[in-house]
Amino acid sequence: MALYNDGMKRTTIMASEEILDRLQIIAREERTSLAHVIREALEWRATRPERVPRFIGCGQSEGEPNDMGRQSSEIEYTPRSWR
Repeated sequence: MALYNDGMKRTTIMASEEILDRLQIIAREERTSLAHVIREALEWRATRPERVPRFIGCGQSEGEPNDMGRQSSEIEYTPRSWR
């Protein structure tokens, strides 16, 4: 088991009771801490390939000028800063 004190930073997150309950069940089943389960989830999310924005291709998509399937490749996506 890895030690998480070295090189780790403390942070606070907000989560619904439902999600926290589900994470606590996972932690109990795996006989580990809630913090460990949350760290695993954060690591998984941080290492996923970049996602395609969900808004691309939404809306009417029949012929010009609303051919979103064709236009989606022309749209440059820049994520908003989280700060």
